[in-house]
Amino acid sequence: VSRRRSIAVGYPAGCFYSSGLAGESGPTGATVRNPWRGNNSGLILIVVMWILLILSLLAVGLGRSALIELSLTKYFTGQLKSKSITWAGVLYALNQIRKDSQDERTAGYDSLYECAVRLSDDQNLLSLFKHIPVGEGYFDIRYSAPKREMFLEEPWGFEDEERKLNLNALTPETYPILQRLIVKLGFDESAARTIASSIVDWIDGDDEVTDAPYGAEDSHYHQLRDPYYCKNFPLDSLEELFLIKGMTKEIFEELKDDVTIFPQKPSHLLVNINTASSTVIGALAEHFSGPATNTDMRDAESLTQKIMDWRKGEDRQPLTPDDRIVDMNKLPLNAGEEAIYRALQPTITEVSNHIRIRVRGVHESSGVATRIEAVVRREDLAVVFWRRD
Repeated sequence: VSRRRSIAVGYPAGCFYSSGLAGESGPTGATVRNPWRGNNSGLILIVVMWILLILSLLAVGLGRSALIELSLTKYFTGQLKSKSITWAGVLYALNQIRKDSQDERTAGYDSLYECAVRLSDDQNLLSLFKHIPVGEGYFDIRYSAPKREMFLEEPWGFEDEERKLNLNALTPETYPILQRLIVKLGFDESAARTIASSIVDWIDGDDEVTDAPYGAEDSHYHQLRDPYYCKNFPLDSLEELFLIKGMTKEIFEELKDDVTIFPQKPSHLLVNINTASSTVIGALAEHFSGPATNTDMRDAESLTQKIMDWRKGEDRQPLTPDDRIVDMNKLPLNAGEEAIYRALQPTITEVSNHIRIRVRGVHESSGVATRIEAVVRREDLAVVFWRRD
């Protein structure tokens, strides 16, 4: 039985399998073959497949790295070209301002629709400032209007700084205008008075507190957790307002679109009556209402509304071709409104000398965009401020 079982499994009876080399002899003299001898090709195949897998992963990794490097090269190339396109847009804007200043028809005023630009009969703001082709891309020129100003058309073109209240022009006599502006934006009288008087102290050269205890000089700032000095020089940026006593992020966000720091050394306060927002004009009118003009707040409000309505033209929409220039002789003013208008005349202008331009240049094949914002002084086309995003 033992022999038959041995034969059945292929080994001589009484033999035990040895894992030795093929050709070894068992106890009976029979040759025992290694059963793994014929499977070396399978092992080699497995090794080759692993090698191929590793090489494939390396190839994929190298390809991915090359693709990333190619994409980065394309991006940086596009970025360089988009910068050049954007600077071309800045030069284009300077040329538009120059042509406007030399034109007898438009040099004497700036309106919302024609701000530092001369438009011919076959031109509009869209054709002059949207998707202007240059090289391998194009540029746009537009400004960002406050959310509370609702325009029928997109605000393409330039934005004048004189449409805003110049903080560097505030004096002990005119800071209540800023106070009225902050109140009109929805903040309380005490906070508005503190900020307005403290800005005067921040930019003037003396140590006397304006409208104490609302203003602030060194004595206030030295008591803070992180003390610093009162600057006593003009503001260099709007963000500097966060150093001013009473300023908060909430007030700053509401205020920033209606105030400016240009020019930094003004002779006196000037606001463009043709471009200023209703909030700024309303603050001016309210400041000059009262016993001195024998008027009240209602006269200031009605004067502001009549100015804004007149500027819109026949279509009753701002920033359209029929926008009108404010002319006191044509406005239907009553005695109180006229008294306020005459009182505020020394603080208003019709021509803006500082123009803010925002240019976005796009390199089309890469899709990379560059933005440059600059403030230009009209009289000599000097760039007094710029930044690139």
